[in-house]
This record gives sequence, structure tokens and C-alpha cells, in this order.
Amino acid sequence: MPFLGSFTGSRAFGGFGGGGSLGVWLQQEGFSVISGTAGSPSAVWEKTYSGSTSGGWNVTQSANNYTLSYPPVPAVVQVVLVAGGGGACGGLSGGGGAGGVLYHPAYTLSTTSSTSISIGGGGSGSSAHWADAVNGNGSSFGTLSCNGGGRGGKWSGEYGHPGGSGGGGNAHWGGYYGGGSSQAPSNPGATHYGNRGGNKNECPSYIGAGGGGAGQHGYSQGGAGTVLLGRGFGGGGGGGSHYGWGYYPPSYGGSYGGGRGTQWHHNPGVSGSDNQGGGGGNGHHSPENPGGRGGSGFCVVRCRGDGQQI
Repeated sequence: MPFLGSFTGSRAFGGFGGGGSLGVWLQQEGFSVISGTAGSPSAVWEKTYSGSTSGGWNVTQSANNYTLSYPPVPAVVQVVLVAGGGGACGGLSGGGGAGGVLYHPAYTLSTTSSTSISIGGGGSGSSAHWADAVNGNGSSFGTLSCNGGGRGGKWSGEYGHPGGSGGGGNAHWGGYYGGGSSQAPSNPGATHYGNRGGNKNECPSYIGAGGGGAGQHGYSQGGAGTVLLGRGFGGGGGGGSHYGWGYYPPSYGGSYGGGRGTQWHHNPGVSGSDNQGGGGGNGHHSPENPGGRGGSGFCVVRCRGDGQQI
């Protein structure tokens, strides 16, 4: 017989990270403790969701889709979300823009419905200066979303395309070709990271402009990426160059995932890094070499053991 004031049955304590209901849920969902101890309400748990790592320069990657079940008690999480990078064309064209990057410091998970997660793939490069590359694919986490990177402008006569970060403009000498703009959906409470692609007038002759990066616009190089929650994302792809008309410096990809544009004979562009949303680098011109594809996106989710804001 239970004594007066005793409790029979079961009870879940939502606020204590290892032994309570939220802690059990975090473990079941594959989160790992990165700070503190599992039994502490102030412990920080983390889970990542990866994008595709398949396919060569001519492949637009498919999205990787996941489902996060709903927590048993209210939980506020940090979210970093990265979209797929844009592809680049063959010679003298612009580099691909990085996938859009989003950071939300306090996203509230539903306690009644699961959260759908989609990690966008990178857009394909193209085989030659006259063929279109492909924009990167967007990513989403619940109601949050960010746009894929814009493809680089093809030679001759095309601007860079808009995206999370814009693609670089082409290097043709017959006109002015600007980089694509950075575009982001509305996500209240979140900060977006993305920049325009490089413009022709920011580059030496016969060098395609770099794609925009999460931390810097493109120019004669791919724009730099940015660091969030200890990881780097969103470098823009480098532009292309021409072999045979003198020495022209290479157009490097931006830090944190941007693919390098080629300088020497018979080299294809370097693809953006997967799981960083990097833009593809431009392929070498004369003879034609293909441009690189964009890199796939990524997602990082962090939660305290008691579900309160970190």
C-alpha cells in the first residue's frame, strides 16, 4: 500500500536532459551531447542533416529528406540551414553562387506535428561556354527555407543568375555583364547570409567573375563563405579563364566550399563542396572544359536539455 503523498504509475520530467522525457526524445532522434552532461538541463545537444554526395559535374543532385518527430514538451532550437550551390558553365563564364545560408537562434518545435527537413542538392555544371548550368536547389526546415545558389552567367552575353548567393557574370569583352542578385525568402526571426555575384568590371580581361558567397560578394574570385555554430559554409565558385592569350591569374573559389575556376589547358572546373553549399567553379576555355556543379546543402540543429533557448 502506498504511503500518503506517494506517487504511483509513471511520470516524465521534461526539463532534465538525460533522464527526462525530452532527454529520451533527443537520444531517440539521434542527437549527441556537445556541451555539459546528458543529465543536466543546461546540456547542449546537436544533430546534423547531410545533403547528397553523389554525382559528377553534369549531375543536379537530388534532395535528401528527413523527418524530426515532435518533442514531448516544448523545445526551442538553434537552426543553421544551407541550400545547394549553383553550377558553372564552360570557359570564360561566371562561377556559381553559393547556396543561401540561414541562421535562426530560437525556432520553436511543434509538440503536435513532426518537422519535415529537406536538404537541397547542388545544380549541375555545363559542358561548354554556350550551354546553361543549373541553379542549386533550396533547403527547408519546418517553416524555414533558403534558396539555392544562382548559376554562373554563360559566355558570351549573359548575366549571373539570382539565388541564395548570385552567380558571377561572364567575361565577354563586348558588354557589361553583372552578377546575379542575392535573394532570400521571408523567415521571421532568422538571419540570411548571401551576396551578389561578381561583375565583369571587377575582373581582369578574359576572366569570368566569381559567384557570390555567404560572407562576401563575388569579384575576380568567388566570394568568401561564413562560419556559424563552428562550421564554415557558402563559398562562391571561381570564374573561368582563357589559355593562349597571355597569362591570366586563376579565379579561386571562396572559402568554405567554393570550387576553383580553372587556369590551365584542358582542365574542368572544380565542383563546390558537398555539405557546404559551395558554388561550382568555371571550366577552362579553348578547348572547352566543363564547369563544376554546386555542392549540396546541410543543416545543424541544437537544443538544450530543458528545451529552453540556448
